[in-house]
Amino acid sequence: VPHPSAPLFALGGIVLLLASVLWVGTRDALRERARTEALEKEFPDALFQLGSRLGEGRGLEDAFRSVADGLRGTAAGDVLARIARSLQIGGGTVEEALFGPRGALRDVPSRTVRATLRMVVDIAAKDPETAGRATLEMSGHLRDLQGVERDLRAELRPTVDAMRATAMFFAPVVLGVSGALYG
Repeated sequence: VPHPSAPLFALGGIVLLLASVLWVGTRDALRERARTEALEKEFPDALFQLGSRLGEGRGLEDAFRSVADGLRGTAAGDVLARIARSLQIGGGTVEEALFGPRGALRDVPSRTVRATLRMVVDIAAKDPETAGRATLEMSGHLRDLQGVERDLRAELRPTVDAMRATAMFFAPVVLGVSGALYG
């Protein structure tokens, strides 16, 4: 004869197993998200430096290499170093070196970074000095957008915290009531 609390233990085991699987599954996604956020945070400064180098009349490859050397050890510096290596190896167009299937940006999930660099590359192909000025402008706009995002997060924080607290309180209550009714 099974013990009357056996179904509760089975339910608890299933919940623990499901929680473990979800934790492992989201851990990598959270790590990737943190890397992307770090890249996007550093990107306007890197873009400003890139625009300055292009404005000095340097070529695209030289500008990327110079900025990557200055930002060594940062997320933005790593991406720019990959771009510089990809351009140096060459073997195709700049578009393929950055955005192709084996391009330097294939592992960069940030649409902001990809779209901005695509615009920089397109403009630089026509006129590096104009690309430098446009890149400096884009850098300023990205900084402004980061400020707006920061303000929005601050405005929404109390609502999100209230929703999180409600979910953390009611989820165990509902689970407890369901378990009690089942038992």
